[in-house]
Amino acid sequence: MIGSTMNDKLVKQDINFLEHPLWFQDSKLAETSNEGFIWQDQAGFIYRAGYKPPVQIDMIFLLYLLLRSQKDDWNEVIEISRFEILKDCQVGTSTYWYDRLEDCLERWKMVGVKFQGAFYDGTSYQTINFGIIDSWRINEENKKLLVRFSSEWLLYVQHSNFFKLINFEEIKVLHSPLATRLYEILIKSFQGRTKWEIDAIKMAQKIPMNEHYPADVIPKVKAAVNRINEYTELQIKLEVRRPQRGKAILVFYKLSKEQSEPETTEGPKLLDVLEGQEEDLKKLLELVPEEHRFKKTVLEMVSKALRKQDEGYVRRNILYANTNATRNYRAYLSKALKEDWAADQQAPSTPAPKEAPKHQGEEISQERPITLQDLGIPPEKQWNIEELLKMVPQKECENEWIQHLISNELDEKGYEYVLWNILYSNKYALGSYYTMLKTALESNAGGLNRKMVLNKPLSSSPKS
Repeated sequence: MIGSTMNDKLVKQDINFLEHPLWFQDSKLAETSNEGFIWQDQAGFIYRAGYKPPVQIDMIFLLYLLLRSQKDDWNEVIEISRFEILKDCQVGTSTYWYDRLEDCLERWKMVGVKFQGAFYDGTSYQTINFGIIDSWRINEENKKLLVRFSSEWLLYVQHSNFFKLINFEEIKVLHSPLATRLYEILIKSFQGRTKWEIDAIKMAQKIPMNEHYPADVIPKVKAAVNRINEYTELQIKLEVRRPQRGKAILVFYKLSKEQSEPETTEGPKLLDVLEGQEEDLKKLLELVPEEHRFKKTVLEMVSKALRKQDEGYVRRNILYANTNATRNYRAYLSKALKEDWAADQQAPSTPAPKEAPKHQGEEISQERPITLQDLGIPPEKQWNIEELLKMVPQKECENEWIQHLISNELDEKGYEYVLWNILYSNKYALGSYYTMLKTALESNAGGLNRKMVLNKPLSSSPKS
């Protein structure tokens, strides 16, 4: 009985459902496809959705339900509380997420997939057509969710001899649709081998991506590989081969643990530091927690900071990050080193002398706290989730993980707390906006650095 012997967080999935997409990256397209969606590839896989096609969060919910079925000896019907699903999938428990879970089940109920001579069972290719979820409802007596899987689909997964085990804990922390889809493809493609290559355009079609040229595809795939390496045990090396102009081959290597972890005695020697700083760098790296010490990104940010600043500057910000970073240490350390977050801890505690009142248009006095009125927002203004999302950069506001962050913090800490940190992230996010916003909300960087936010005018403002 697989459900009783398999690791609690490993979900069995047939390789055909990793090779071909059961969900799609483009959340904007999904939200505008209420009337249905059809997608097919050249291999004979046809995907039909009678409602919005599932996206990354829908895949996470589905994998969780599949994991529960697996633990219950592949029971076709799952009865579970909605709160338990939301909690275990590490999303919010606000009304938004209860509604989003129901919308997810409606999406999967309306999905039908057909393999026209394209379903490989380990020995030959078959023609198969089935759905994913047959029905779902809420039990009015106990308010639990009742989900009935398609028996045909569940049987294929249960009895598949051509499958991979997906680490559910890794999937749910990737927080990137592209990295998640690439993860699915790679764990399937490394079946029985450690090297796999594919044309860049064919990879874009397989995922699928909206990009159509190697120059656009390659940077995004590289970023996705970096994210997989950072957040999962699957360690990948990516090389790009260019056989001719306008063509690129992506070559993926699956690394062993020994290959993916550099020797600690050689790590610092690979970095570019000024002559005479090698010993300082070695001592600074000893301050970094061992689990992060020789990650490439951490090594680079410490050595870069040491080239620009003195050893004391770098030291105090490493120690500050060690004390205050609660989750994403790398992102927190990066911002601390760039903005000298530790400087405030060393500032003298005596108050500054009082200044004369400022006239309109002059810099705001340090004697009074900065408020939202200084941004031109009336004190009686109350913001809801939709209005706060309007303050997020347009390309990010459709990201459901960002919506989840804002929704949760709005419920727990109020609109003003969230708004200051959104505005702070808008100004200082250099890489992943999600990571920056998450770090800011955890540390209240925006609320603690209001003057820095105020120095940049609002790019837009919701209507009152």
